[in-house]
Amino acid sequence: MEKIIGLIIADDMEFLPFINLIKEIKAENKSEIYNNLKKYWKDDNVCECLIKAKSMDIRIIAICCGIGKVNAAMATCTVIMNCHTDAVLNIGLSGGIHNVSRSDIILGKTYIEADFDLSPIGRKIGEKPGQEYIYKADSILMDKFKEVYPNIKSGNFGCGDFFLS
Repeated sequence: MEKIIGLIIADDMEFLPFINLIKEIKAENKSEIYNNLKKYWKDDNVCECLIKAKSMDIRIIAICCGIGKVNAAMATCTVIMNCHTDAVLNIGLSGGIHNVSRSDIILGKTYIEADFDLSPIGRKIGEKPGQEYIYKADSILMDKFKEVYPNIKSGNFGCGDFFLS
């Protein structure tokens, strides 16, 4: 059985280590499937690989999308529509505010759009009328990560097109 995972990565500093990891674990590098993605992304910004696992094959479609939440959203929509993924993961650099070091892997529990601000009309930062404003991670996906990485750190994430401090 094959699972397809979309991997959204912001820039070269994050994308190249992923490519090197794929080479290190000797994943089968593929490029013939998902040619539709190349309408939107340059060849060197898309990587498709197959990892043979014990009970299933895992096909990863990775896109180096560019910095910013709009680029990430565009890449996510593109990979979901064109690749029929089972899951989409967003990885990359971010600043840690508390107890986070460079190269730590942090599993996001909640997410808030920290640069959406209707506070002048009495709303909380990130709150949009009639919508969730604190988004929760998928509990099944989180449990799967914890099975593989039982000591993984987790935390609350804020996203925005500015530096959080």
